[in-house]
Amino acid sequence: MRKLTGKKLKMTQIFKDGSALGVTPIKLSEKANLEGVEAGMPLKVTGKSKGHGFASVIKRWNFRGGPKTHGQKHYHRAPGSIGSKQMARVVPGRKMGGRYGMETITYKGIKIAEIDAENKIVMLHGSAPGIVGREVELFADLEGPSEIEVSVQTQEVGEENPEGAETEQSPAQPSEAEKTKEKKDEKVEEADQKSNV
Repeated sequence: MRKLTGKKLKMTQIFKDGSALGVTPIKLSEKANLEGVEAGMPLKVTGKSKGHGFASVIKRWNFRGGPKTHGQKHYHRAPGSIGSKQMARVVPGRKMGGRYGMETITYKGIKIAEIDAENKIVMLHGSAPGIVGREVELFADLEGPSEIEVSVQTQEVGEENPEGAETEQSPAQPSEAEKTKEKKDEKVEEADQKSNV
């Protein structure tokens, strides 16, 4: 299983075989290994869902809410009963208000619509978990490393000197040890001079 990591980009459309496909572009890292990755290949996509902060039971659990009429007041979005008073406690796992979103979600069987190998962009057919700009992990049923080494060509600074031209070499800077040794020698010479006087 090969793991590819990238950032989710804004959804767009591509035209393929006379029809428009809704795709989610994923910008992979420069070291991503795309060898063997082809269009039409199914992937497993994992990412963090959109965070909604603290949400009530209406939004978080799709509760219906209380009655809207017949003398009801301050009860339109209330959660209702949370347990029996005889138990004197709330059962663990009760659906209540709280943090909503930012959960790890995995989509299976998402197919690749198109690949831009030059820009390291993979077009996924359909949606992908998470918001735009968030990291997404792609798992392909392939062997081999997830990343490859990218060779960077270093270019030497400066031009070659013409034939016969003399090259000026900058004098070598003395090291810290040499500086301290010179200072000690100067102090010893001063002490000798004073003793001779």
